[in-house]
Amino acid sequence: MTRSKKIFGRWASHAEGAIITDVDGNDYIDMGCGLGAISLGYKPRQLYGSGVCTLPYAVEIEAAEVVLKHVAPWASHVRFTKTGSEATHAAYRIAKAATGRSRVLVAKGAYHGWHEWCERADQCEHIEYSNARLCVVDPSIDAEDVAAVFVEPRRFSPMTADELRSLKIMTERWGALLVFDEMIWGGRWALGGCTEYHGVTPDLACFGKAFGNGQSVAFVVGRDALRDHGEIVSGTFSGDSIGLQSLCDTLETYISEPVIQTMWDRARQLRGGFSMMVPKSFASLSATAPLMGITYANPEHKLPFVEAMAQRGVLTFGGWLMTCYAHTPEHIERVVEACADAAKSVTRGT
Repeated sequence: MTRSKKIFGRWASHAEGAIITDVDGNDYIDMGCGLGAISLGYKPRQLYGSGVCTLPYAVEIEAAEVVLKHVAPWASHVRFTKTGSEATHAAYRIAKAATGRSRVLVAKGAYHGWHEWCERADQCEHIEYSNARLCVVDPSIDAEDVAAVFVEPRRFSPMTADELRSLKIMTERWGALLVFDEMIWGGRWALGGCTEYHGVTPDLACFGKAFGNGQSVAFVVGRDALRDHGEIVSGTFSGDSIGLQSLCDTLETYISEPVIQTMWDRARQLRGGFSMMVPKSFASLSATAPLMGITYANPEHKLPFVEAMAQRGVLTFGGWLMTCYAHTPEHIERVVEACADAAKSVTRGT
């Protein structure tokens, strides 16, 4: 929970106006104003949801329990944030505190958020992705000063389970932490991301995106390092009831319905249709996952392809295609047809 709220020893159920009601039905006039986040008073819960308040909400416990049971059963603790960048920054701070070291290693081309630690040469060493895969690191790097190695386990050139295991052995030998950035793959490759899919357990893992289903929520999970240093992560909106309730609702759908399997089925359909209908001389898809990269024979065709797809009623960022649970087989058929027609249009220059 947010660090400042521990002093109360009680949990909010709902709030309206200046009144907070706890889970036992007790009313309180709130003079804490949600750590300053509440300026007009709390909106009626049946209309808006209260967001944050002075007391921690019981949904923080519910969200933590469902995450640790279904997303990261290997972990013992979770800390919530609002964005993925915050979650990876939290892991960075926790790793430094747990090891007493100052530097981290990340792969060139990886994206772990917009915070400064990802870019500053005195805090972060960027290594070639192939080196990270092979666990071959520049000998000029002082391993004794490395707090953590951050990895996006799968890009469009994925790491294998054996490569991830080798990387874990290396970090253990160094006394550094292994951190998986699961923002893209958590809730898509598997509910627990590549950690679950490959069966390789990091020290810390960061999740977000899919688990809010459009609401802002992210989290970092782990065992010893997070247990002992988790209070580094404490923000006013970490306990936002709207984002946390959305996480609980989203995970309930994952648990009760075939979300992951459907994403994979639609992705296989898309890959198969794309391969049949779009000439390789124009573009190809890489990886057979709910996130597939598009490689163009002529890179200059990327932006025209994006526009041509939009004209045909399909939105794509041009570099990749992603499936979700709501996609139907008919949707994918239309996307494949649009891809084929757009490719012809771009090739003709029309």
